[in-house]
Amino acid sequence: MAEETVMVEPPPDPELADLQQQNLPMPTVPVSVEGKVRVLHLPNRNSAIEAFAMDTTQRRVLATDPKRARTVLVSTSAWNLARTKSGQTAPIPANVVITLTHSDEVYASVPTSTGTLAVISEYYAD
Repeated sequence: MAEETVMVEPPPDPELADLQQQNLPMPTVPVSVEGKVRVLHLPNRNSAIEAFAMDTTQRRVLATDPKRARTVLVSTSAWNLARTKSGQTAPIPANVVITLTHSDEVYASVPTSTGTLAVISEYYAD
């Protein structure tokens, strides 16, 4: 069965919100790259700086965010890093800078007493 393309013509002066809601057919073009391709990394658009008080209980310090490009974590006390609240932890010594480039959840705690974790996140989109 052949696929049918339906062309939709917008009104003469459409609003931006109306245009963004339309599901217009997009053509696809097969591409075969030969040789080098230049890639330009643009600066991230947004950032956030937070300080989290930590104790011996795992606390979520970063939620899942597909727009997060990079996060830097550092604490003046030794702490534990985990991907889930009840999962395995990785011990991180004091004053060691950890850079994450994933968008998953992150949990943190300290092995004893209390501490503060500095979290600097960069986002590639608003």
